[in-house]
Amino acid sequence: MGAEFYSNDYFLFLEQYYLLHKSFNLNTQRIVNFRVSQGNRIYLYDLEGRTLYYSSKSLSQIQGDLGIHPNTCKSCLKGNNYLNFFNITDTPIEGAVLANFTVPEVASLISEKKVLFLSSTSKTKFSKSLIIKETETGKTQEFPSITAIVNYFKTLNIIMDRNKIAKIINTSESYKGYLFISSLRDPLPLLEPAELAEEEGGES
Repeated sequence: MGAEFYSNDYFLFLEQYYLLHKSFNLNTQRIVNFRVSQGNRIYLYDLEGRTLYYSSKSLSQIQGDLGIHPNTCKSCLKGNNYLNFFNITDTPIEGAVLANFTVPEVASLISEKKVLFLSSTSKTKFSKSLIIKETETGKTQEFPSITAIVNYFKTLNIIMDRNKIAKIINTSESYKGYLFISSLRDPLPLLEPAELAEEEGGES
């Protein structure tokens, strides 16, 4: 029986030998990892739409390749630019020239423009002095920063939200009876106290 067993099943032992031998990897399953196209193609151009830097098959792919969040892309598809340098669309722009950048090169360019954008935004909002204007009296005061404004109002037992202030700088929207103006640029036209009260339903 022993001889018959070995003669009929020798191939099983041979297969097991190769499967377990450290110099072979026949028992390793390899799965190709590929992206599935989801949604429309996304294109990354310069602001003028003359240069195409990158295109993807989906929002998830551009996030994976370049780190641009889908919500950011959706905002840009509605007409906003990206970092004051790029234009993101879901339709190709005729006549645009392909930049022939690799994905890492595009990612590096985005990182560079992001640093410049954040630096510019920070300077615009916070490096210059800010003026507060009381809507009822028209009285103004100047402060070096939003933090200084918040601290000033604390002495008056008035709690101010710094994020709220940052959002309404150079607008006609009042906050707790005050308008906030940046000295960096000319402010938007301001409403007179009576007009402001009428627009807000009599509340300041």
